[in-house]
Amino acid sequence: MPTISGNRISGNYIGTDVTGSVAMGNQGGADGVDINANPGPASGNFVGWDGVGDPTLMRNIISGFTGSTLGGVNMVVGAQGNVVAGNYIGIGATGAPLGNGQYGISMDYATANTLAARNWIAGQGTAIRFFGSGGFEAP
Repeated sequence: MPTISGNRISGNYIGTDVTGSVAMGNQGGADGVDINANPGPASGNFVGWDGVGDPTLMRNIISGFTGSTLGGVNMVVGAQGNVVAGNYIGIGATGAPLGNGQYGISMDYATANTLAARNWIAGQGTAIRFFGSGGFEAP
């Protein structure tokens, strides 16, 4: 059974140009960050700030995925015990909307994940979507 654990995605411009201000679009309807390990687990992964380092330097800009099926951050079956914190999702580095697909963050049957402080989510139809998810924490 595959395990995808202990990864950190921090300090990136995902879906934008190097300034974090211009949407570059996406290829083939992909989402910005996809955590998926069916049957799993994909656990202990950090997207953004880990609660220890500099939150500004660890911030991801996850924007510009307007043609994607779901949007900025997608966690599906097998994603459990992951943390998403301190990101700009659907907005650029300056705070201007850049949008994503339908959702900023989407969790489909993903369990025990944490959406922590400092996420700024805007520019898409729904900021956070839970579908069949078995629990999350929002400190």
